[in-house]
Amino acid sequence: MILGSASGAFSAAGRKQDLYLLARSGPVAADPFPDTPQVLVALERGEAAGIYALATQPGYQRVAGTVDRDGDGLGEVLLETASYNMGQSVTSLDVVSLASPGRATVRQRLADVASDGCENRTGPRSRSASTIPVGPDGSLVAKPHALSCR
Repeated sequence: MILGSASGAFSAAGRKQDLYLLARSGPVAADPFPDTPQVLVALERGEAAGIYALATQPGYQRVAGTVDRDGDGLGEVLLETASYNMGQSVTSLDVVSLASPGRATVRQRLADVASDGCENRTGPRSRSASTIPVGPDGSLVAKPHALSCR
């Protein structure tokens, strides 16, 4: 199952590649983190340019985007993981590098880049979303912004 895709240079700088997040099964509300292997596959002109294994956990739902945060000409992939519990949804991002052949490496984890607790019946009701610029040192910095629960 294709869970997401992106375009860019992933296995070598200057390449035009399509990247796909693949899994045997997709996330569902009852089990958003299925214990199933996931891989990223980079294609160039319809041919495999790289296959990258991902850790079984946390389990990703989609490709949120790409960024070349260190200026090396290779795109890092932003993979989204989200959960919902007791009226609260939380979304986090992992910044994943594909520089090593066959291996995807989490370079940075951005927790709680978006949250929605507007349906929370017992705790505080709030909602936020983050802008995520590249900092001067090449790391991504999540800057949360409060939103209203209308």
